[in-house]
Amino acid sequence: MNRRKYLLGVGGLGALAGCTSNSETTVNEDVPESVAWPSVETGNSWHRARQRSARYERETLGINVTAFERTRVYENAALRKRIEKQTLGQFEGSLASFFASHIDLRGSATVAASSGKISELVAPKFREQLGSHGVENVEEVEAISPKPDVGGLQAVFKEYRGAYPTPKIEKTVHIDGVGKRRISAEARELPVAGFYAVWKDGTGTAYAAGGAYPAENFSEEETISLSASKGEGVDLVVRVNLEFGPEQLREELVSLVEGVQAEG
Repeated sequence: MNRRKYLLGVGGLGALAGCTSNSETTVNEDVPESVAWPSVETGNSWHRARQRSARYERETLGINVTAFERTRVYENAALRKRIEKQTLGQFEGSLASFFASHIDLRGSATVAASSGKISELVAPKFREQLGSHGVENVEEVEAISPKPDVGGLQAVFKEYRGAYPTPKIEKTVHIDGVGKRRISAEARELPVAGFYAVWKDGTGTAYAAGGAYPAENFSEEETISLSASKGEGVDLVVRVNLEFGPEQLREELVSLVEGVQAEG
């Protein structure tokens, strides 16, 4: 059995720790209890996978900003379980993920910490995390609809595409009157889409949220001869159709982004 994990993991603003030659950034997990966690109504399909807190202190030419970040990452558990069952456990892991970050900005440079500046720090981290989970050839692309509407708060939106090499699905089955036959669906590249939005709600509060999901359904077909060479005698056609539902996943992710707020 060729089992392979398919895992899309995105989230967090670790890129805020990036620095330039004339700046110094320190990072720790000392976040005041007063900094709220991001909150979003996820329904029954999306389950929280993990959460984290971080504090970033950055100083450039004597001007400082401190960012207190709280991030929660979710996965579409219902989709994962359904696909694992349909592929007899050979296609496992998180297939669609979502993250939400609430950022509390403090210091003399909070006004300069625009949505665009924050996005510049998020973008390389977002791409890096897609790549670290097996998504190849990640490139920024023109945004498609639907896109999240976060209230016109000068949001920055970025969209990406990549490809994930899917595993070869194989299984040996017993066919009455024939014996054992090995059925398979060849490995292929599955297109993956990802996007995020960054926006500010006032001078000292910012949010980042987005996710990744399969951009197409998966469909493969294999012909197995039961009596002679393929095309002669009796053939068995094996079809693998995995309905990821990319349109619905995107709509759900857009709705999740639009619903992000601070707890309390």
